[in-house]
Amino acid sequence: MSSAEAADRADCRQRCAEWAREVDLDPSGTAPTADVFVLVEHPLPWPHDIGADPCLAAVEEAARAAADGRRVRVQAVAVDPAAVTRRVVVFTATRSPFSGYGRAEGLALAAGVPELARALVAAPLSRPEQGVTDILVCTHGARDTCCGSLGTRLWQEARRDDLRVWRTSHTGGHRFAPTAITFPDGNYWAFLTPDVLGGIVDRSLDPSVAAAHLRGCAAFSPAVQVADRAGLEAQGWNWLASDRFGEERSGARVELCFQTPEGVRGGYDVCLGDGRRMPVPDCGNDPATASKSQIERKITRTRSWV
Repeated sequence: MSSAEAADRADCRQRCAEWAREVDLDPSGTAPTADVFVLVEHPLPWPHDIGADPCLAAVEEAARAAADGRRVRVQAVAVDPAAVTRRVVVFTATRSPFSGYGRAEGLALAAGVPELARALVAAPLSRPEQGVTDILVCTHGARDTCCGSLGTRLWQEARRDDLRVWRTSHTGGHRFAPTAITFPDGNYWAFLTPDVLGGIVDRSLDPSVAAAHLRGCAAFSPAVQVADRAGLEAQGWNWLASDRFGEERSGARVELCFQTPEGVRGGYDVCLGDGRRMPVPDCGNDPATASKSQIERKITRTRSWV
């Protein structure tokens, strides 16, 4: 380990991500939900809140106007400041059942980016591709130190010729750094290393190990995310290729139906209970002083049918 790496590691022991590992914080059910992701190439540095940037704020306004009530999340992705054109990529979730996020993209001059985003969000939904095509690694150092250091290192080490690996703005959940979102499955992942991320992308990692890193699918509510993770553990990687429909029957019960690519239909009836109430600390601050908290959701009973 170099002296720089040692210093970085020592500093991060005082940070939120290191604390989360020490207390074995469960990431399940913590993924922000979104029906439409809008990726916009935008040069660094990004402000603490990307919505404070006039261009990105205009993109969000245009995307929401075209989304017809669907939940929209805008992500800045790094680009060479000298680039003449900016790329916009839109991922849109299929509806009832969920089978992934369709992908559309285009290029425009900086002034035309909001209108391009509007057009892509309003366009007919494309069929989701199979396998991982895009990875968004959070490297937003102005928002969180752990994402800036650990996330940037992961982005550097995870780049591959066969994938689009984006350096992106805040994705939420910096205590789980380094984090990433994969598409077209729309899954948020926590506590990543290059080997873990590679195993997720290639579907070579043991599914039970991968499930421990899964925060949830952005297409589902937090309770359904917890049940969906159990499906990955039970059925393996084929689960993410299945059509799924999840519904909360109550605050403590989820019904999750599926159809595999081979046409097998089934479902899970999952009961949830509350686990630990854990603080959500600001990076560098004592977790005991955190103003926010997270209740870990635990599965208390599962009944399956085919």
